[in-house]
Amino acid sequence: MLQDSLTHRVRLILRERTAGRAAAKAWLQAGVQTLSAVREFWPSARISFSEQRALSRRVGDVALQGMGDAVASVQRDMILLMEREQAWAMRLLDQDIPNEVWEFVGGPWPAGSRTQEELVVPIDDKVAAEVLNTPLAGMQWQERFELLGAEQRARLRRTIASGIAEAAGIPEITRQIKNDMIWGSKRAAMIARTEVHHVSSEIHRRVYEANKKVLNGKQFVATLDERTCMECGGLDGSSYFYEPTQGEASIGDAPAIPIHANCRCVYVPITKWAEMIGLSEPTRGTRASMNGQVPATQTFKQWLRQQPAKRQDVVLGSHVRGLAWRKGGQKGLPKFGRPPSPGR
Repeated sequence: MLQDSLTHRVRLILRERTAGRAAAKAWLQAGVQTLSAVREFWPSARISFSEQRALSRRVGDVALQGMGDAVASVQRDMILLMEREQAWAMRLLDQDIPNEVWEFVGGPWPAGSRTQEELVVPIDDKVAAEVLNTPLAGMQWQERFELLGAEQRARLRRTIASGIAEAAGIPEITRQIKNDMIWGSKRAAMIARTEVHHVSSEIHRRVYEANKKVLNGKQFVATLDERTCMECGGLDGSSYFYEPTQGEASIGDAPAIPIHANCRCVYVPITKWAEMIGLSEPTRGTRASMNGQVPATQTFKQWLRQQPAKRQDVVLGSHVRGLAWRKGGQKGLPKFGRPPSPGR
């Protein structure tokens, strides 16, 4: 399941980029509309304070309409994504769990009275709303767009006020507004990419939860390369269980993915094979890292210890930090390190 999950995560990153580009395009279209409004109403001479406020409101309203289009674009993509991710998660369980296990529990469908057909039907409005409204880090994605929209309008108003005060011409004010909207489009794309990952993770969580009778829980898997932050690296290999025994973490303690914007981590299901019907666990195999395949059980901490000092310095943020970590016996992972990468 590890390799299938990681392969799917790579494909999902491509979907994230597509969603990000669509959101950025819609946001920039709002910029085109904003520039049209500015060219139409930009004063050729000094204007009164009330006229300036009216112009700012006009520009803000035009920008807000375009921002709404960006939100609608993301929401449409999320509805389609939910059905695809649900179908993929079911295929993962169906294909990677032996037939003997499914026969033992009564077939590849959730525990209880629900049937397989009930799980794979198109997601209705209620489920879609629940998934879309599931907060990440205490905030819904629509709220992130609202905050971005408010900041974008504030930037535009400052630009207009400054342009009027300095008697700027159309070319100068146009250039500044374009810069403002490009700034907003990049953040809109980041929100869209993050939400694709969040929706995918939430759908997988629901599928795995519905199939607890063949799953023990799930394991956090980070990417073994220089771009992984210390928070994700520290969580790599952590397991969370539906019915934890002493010393095990509960499924409720599992942090929501994505951990941060542009996060590349994923949860992989943990199966119940051995204790259910006496099947031996399959060979763990390998997992990918930036410098080749490594044992599937190797965590980010173990991988980092095996890297040359220069690579450790890059991951940890500086040579001084890397040296301190090595002198300290490379115990655990330090709290410092490079922040999450702002791009893919």
